[in-house]
Amino acid sequence: GNPAMGLSQVFGLRQVVSVLGEIFLVFWIGWLSSIIVGVGFILGGGGWFDNFINGILNKLCICIKGNDSTTHLEQEKSKIPRFHLYTFYFVTFFMFVYGSARELVGRGMYLQPIQTWSTTQAGRSPLRVSCLTRVESSTDAIIKRTNERLASGDDLIVWSEAAVSENVALTPDLFDWENSGNARAVVVPTSFKKTENDGLVYNTMEIMQNGLVIAQYSKNRPVPVMEPDVLGGKSPPQSYGVTFTPLASSPSDDDASNDREPLNLATSMAICFDFDFPYLFRQASNSDLVIGASWYWASIGNSFWNHNIFRAIENGFTMIKCAEEGITGGVDPYGRTLVAIPSLMNEVHVMEIPVQKGITTFYSILGWAFGWICVFLSPLMLFLLMLERIRKECIWVCCRRHNYSDIPPIVSP
Repeated sequence: GNPAMGLSQVFGLRQVVSVLGEIFLVFWIGWLSSIIVGVGFILGGGGWFDNFINGILNKLCICIKGNDSTTHLEQEKSKIPRFHLYTFYFVTFFMFVYGSARELVGRGMYLQPIQTWSTTQAGRSPLRVSCLTRVESSTDAIIKRTNERLASGDDLIVWSEAAVSENVALTPDLFDWENSGNARAVVVPTSFKKTENDGLVYNTMEIMQNGLVIAQYSKNRPVPVMEPDVLGGKSPPQSYGVTFTPLASSPSDDDASNDREPLNLATSMAICFDFDFPYLFRQASNSDLVIGASWYWASIGNSFWNHNIFRAIENGFTMIKCAEEGITGGVDPYGRTLVAIPSLMNEVHVMEIPVQKGITTFYSILGWAFGWICVFLSPLMLFLLMLERIRKECIWVCCRRHNYSDIPPIVSP
């Protein structure tokens, strides 16, 4: 994990990742820490620090001589490097102002009545999404449940990561598209597929619709140690055109089919640990919807749910996840949670999730540019803060060496 995880629920801070990315929040925390340490050096580092610095400066310092030594020393004692602090204060102020404004102004569809939603976004009806988690040692059982959800009219059926643990070849004809009367539905199964290397497999997701495979994705970042037999995929998440045609929420007597206009969404896929690598989603930044599958352990699923929210904010897409031992649900492009359900093995969860067209963000264009600036500025600012302390110590030590008895010892201002 990283220290920014817990900030995904801090409204005034989380929106800044749409400009600077989650990595900037990590830098910001480090920046704050370096300033605290640096100011501590200026205000006084304690006896051990004074002894250490004095031992060095007694040998290296060049004394500042002159009749104004006392005045110079007093000026140095009272000077705290304001520029560094003001820069940090300004950036922090911008983060809260921008973040709060984006939360209030960037309403999206989430805060608007369903009746006002445009058919270019999600029409009058959200997608009915079902999440099917792993059924232990039973491929037939999860396929049967998928066909039941097809017959129930679900628009999107997603399996959790590794829902089929055996090396089973999944094909679209395993699903009852024709008899279910729901050929328009999208099924996203997960499985392991053989690779050209003996003993290694790909951890894959596929988008299937009406008996066809529209797209396939292999997990790019297998978990170290935990997935020794999984080979990382060669292509990062990419967008594929998928057409959804959900049933209307309130059937009309005038419309026998109860359909609304088709919803064309640029759709991408990613698996579990992939969501920890923001750069993987740069090629999918034009996506409207990203479908994720995960399998966690212990209690980390909840923490990583907060972490994954940043991917939606950074790139401006809706995220839908199906997880075992984690959180199943959806997040809008502003990071607002639409649905969040703790989910375990051998469960089926059905959700109504609105999906809107993706929004363009500065981060999706600029990437880590601002983050790298902060990487170089943070140690520089820490060095400058420490330099202020060293300069004051140098004046005092050198003046005392030359018997300027009227020079008082340094005390914290």
